Amino acid sequence: MALANGENIVDTITSTSILALYLFMNGRRVEGQYHTNAAVALVFSSQLHQMSPQVPIERVTGMTLFWQVFYLDRCWSSVIGRSPGFEEGDNPQKFITTPFPGDNRSNRSGSLVRQLIENPSLFPSNNIESLMIKSAIVFEQSAQFSNATSGSTNPPEWNRYFKLQAAVEHLLPTVPPLGNMSNTDLRIPVIYTLLHTATIYIYHPFVANDRNLQLLSLDAARSILGVIRAIRSSRYQFLDPILTFCWKVTAEVFIREKILAVGSSVPDQEVIVQGLQDELHVVVTALRKLSLIFPIADAILRQIEGQIESSAS
Repeated sequence: MALANGENIVDTITSTSILALYLFMNGRRVEGQYHTNAAVALVFSSQLHQMSPQVPIERVTGMTLFWQVFYLDRCWSSVIGRSPGFEEGDNPQKFITTPFPGDNRSNRSGSLVRQLIENPSLFPSNNIESLMIKSAIVFEQSAQFSNATSGSTNPPEWNRYFKLQAAVEHLLPTVPPLGNMSNTDLRIPVIYTLLHTATIYIYHPFVANDRNLQLLSLDAARSILGVIRAIRSSRYQFLDPILTFCWKVTAEVFIREKILAVGSSVPDQEVIVQGLQDELHVVVTALRKLSLIFPIADAILRQIEGQIESSAS
């Protein structure tokens, strides 16, 4: 009835998106995507994606809700291999113009998502909420670029490659330091992880043929490793389940590097292999802790353990 007469639309969108997240974290991806799409459809019909910053205070709730649904859609659509529900295309009615959290300037013309990738310096990141949204955008766009480029016979979209790379490089220095993880806002490690995972995605299609990009990919994985090491075990229950997939990507980098090191004849080979094994162990241990909280992490853990077993044979 609420959907039919438009009453309690905020409550309906909120409950639908919470249900979608619950389904995703329990490994029920198709159902999660269905409910995410339902939340997105309600957002579009309510025009929460095109709100002015000069709105009554009660509408601020709608702006906050929009970005929560947007974050859910962008992050999870990319990791399950589906197109995001907030696919703007060339339809101005679907352009996202609702200001980023904390941005009180008048609406910009055109899509904020496209403008962020084109020129991230236009959007100062002055709060954690804004950084979460921007990191999710870059994360999803980088995953999309990686999937479209890997295995394609067409030349890479180098313009897009450089813009994504520049977006990551612009955002990373604006993220607050991790600090003391006993009281750090747990969105901060998520932001770092999304951006470093985006870097791995950007370089992934080229690492087999470019040693420099291979090493940059490894650097990004090690940066994620640093974030993992900073998170206390007692705080795992409060983590964002999207980290499961980022840690999977991280583990796969260390598996790749270990395979390459085993097959090489470089000096100190055994030391290098053992070091990579130790780094991989940290990621696997983190996934194992997360699997006690999120069922989806258990499924991902088993995938990684299978890859490790196959690489050892």
